[in-house]
Amino acid sequence: MVRLEQQTEPVLLAAGGSGLVPLMCMVRAREEAGTRAPFRVLYALPVRLEY
Repeated sequence: MVRLEQQTEPVLLAAGGSGLVPLMCMVRAREEAGTRAPFRVLYALPVRLEY
């Protein structure tokens, strides 16, 4: 665990379905901490294909 204001390495947050809510809290905390570390959010939803 690294304090956000000390974070320099890129961060990848991955979520699916309702799991986006905790990640958005992390994104907001990053913004409040003022860190410049790159953040990427990967979000996936199941898709039902009907032919």
